[in-house]
Amino acid sequence: MKYDFKYHLPVEVHFKKGILKEILEYTNRLNMSAILILTDEEISKKKWFEKMREDLCKDSISVDVCPYVVCEPTDQSINAIAEICMDCSYDGIIGIGGGSCLDSAKAVNILLSSKANNIEDYLVPNTTLAEKKIPMILIPTTAGTGAEITRGTVLYDQQHKIKRGFSSGGCFADIALIDPLVAKTLKKEQIAASGVDALSHALESYLVNDKNEICRLFSISALKLISMNLEKLYQNNQNEEAAENMFLASLLATMSFATGVGLTFSHHISDVLGPTYKIPHGFASVFTLVETIKQLRSKDKKIDEKMKNIETAIGNSCIEQTLIEMFENLQVPHFTEYTDPINELELDSLYNKINSSDYRGVALENRELMIVLRKCLQKEKP
Repeated sequence: MKYDFKYHLPVEVHFKKGILKEILEYTNRLNMSAILILTDEEISKKKWFEKMREDLCKDSISVDVCPYVVCEPTDQSINAIAEICMDCSYDGIIGIGGGSCLDSAKAVNILLSSKANNIEDYLVPNTTLAEKKIPMILIPTTAGTGAEITRGTVLYDQQHKIKRGFSSGGCFADIALIDPLVAKTLKKEQIAASGVDALSHALESYLVNDKNEICRLFSISALKLISMNLEKLYQNNQNEEAAENMFLASLLATMSFATGVGLTFSHHISDVLGPTYKIPHGFASVFTLVETIKQLRSKDKKIDEKMKNIETAIGNSCIEQTLIEMFENLQVPHFTEYTDPINELELDSLYNKINSSDYRGVALENRELMIVLRKCLQKEKP
């Protein structure tokens, strides 16, 4: 193997159980005195969130909570939040939640920093984004998104009916705070959806990576942790050891792909399926994962060898069967639990959306893609 890679991740990560009790240390370091917290309604009502907000207010910090982040944020939802906040002169932004909340915090930061009012202007390919931003802390509440350390954000473009994103140094958090104790308030569905998202990040990035040894090690470490801890956390969200290991796995999985390695076509397909059929991103990312792996293994000896390496690392002889059993144990829904099996007309529409959107990573040929889509989306649950 010839190594040829670079690795750049300028986010300061602090990982510790109970670290949210120390939030003031980090806001003070960034000289935050007028803070906008972006989150969703569910998180804003949690006891630990209210305690954190009270701690900030005790230090004479002005804190505004915006609990209006929606699942699968859109260009219009971001514009609406930015319009409300534009004249408030915030010197600090905190994003708290899953991927939707963290991506929203990044996008709103871009608009407020540049005094712009339309995020759609930044969704145009090859648009230059300013690197300057309001100081930002990102706090993930699910073990799967990884958005707390990435340099991009993904939104649903309502006009073109597809997910689009942009990447900029201005999207990097200054500090990411990871507190595994927040898992104690997660629902089973949230644990499953975010967990399989982390799984797909780790697995797919390993398959597409040829030369970046650092990312390869992150991928394998994440897969080992997920295989041993995801189902434990799903069965008991009070299991602190499993929660700690899953949040670490999520972090490592993101570090394995976020510096340019990319993912497979399975994740790309999810960016079309999720918004179209109102499916949580994590679940949408694994609907086609097993069939995608089968197609890639059959066409590429290098992919097959990589899959064997994964099987050895996690102690399983057949990764496809292992995934099927794991998804059953996690009660990952079948595609047809969200909608009827799609017909040929819908299939053609999906195919065109997938081929017209931005993509980076290992792709399938057109014929192979159609095989995957037909097997996964046109059949009832076995």
